[in-house]
Amino acid sequence: MCCNTKEKIALAVKELMRQKSIRKITVQDIMEETGMKRQSFYYHFQDLYAVIEWICCKELMEEVDVDGDITFEEWLRKLMETMEADRAFYKKLANEIEWKQMADRTKAIVAEQVDRFLSASGEMKGIRSEERAFMVDFFSTSIIYYLLDFITSNKNMTTEERSKQIAVAVRTLGKFKFSNGMSAAKA
Repeated sequence: MCCNTKEKIALAVKELMRQKSIRKITVQDIMEETGMKRQSFYYHFQDLYAVIEWICCKELMEEVDVDGDITFEEWLRKLMETMEADRAFYKKLANEIEWKQMADRTKAIVAEQVDRFLSASGEMKGIRSEERAFMVDFFSTSIIYYLLDFITSNKNMTTEERSKQIAVAVRTLGKFKFSNGMSAAKA
């Protein structure tokens, strides 16, 4: 199996995370696991947390196509399914790394996707830039913290149950009139 250096490092980090606490993983451990030299690590990553961020971005954002014909509901469902598929990894992250730190490192990526969906909805016309920034920030933060809570909870939902809950949440969000600064709900 041929992988690039970043992927080899990421696989090594995931394997080491199965064996020990994140705080106890060193760059030396990672590079011993890959069989590569230490310089290779620093050529690609600043630290362990940069590797973890890269893994999350690659798995959660690149794997979930938002440039295609995908709805917000489908995007959120795919994110949750991807996390569920590697629940042990994401649960370990959520349990060992401060949620705020994780949110800060992933917010820009999630915000980009949220902004695309809000723009595509057509509800952003006439919205002041400050209001738009607030909505993107609000929804991005909410999604990140919900996903962290989802992965750490011991709720075992079927794909169908999860899909129904996401559909209800999206329908409920659709009842708000964004053009009035979200101040009034539709009847």
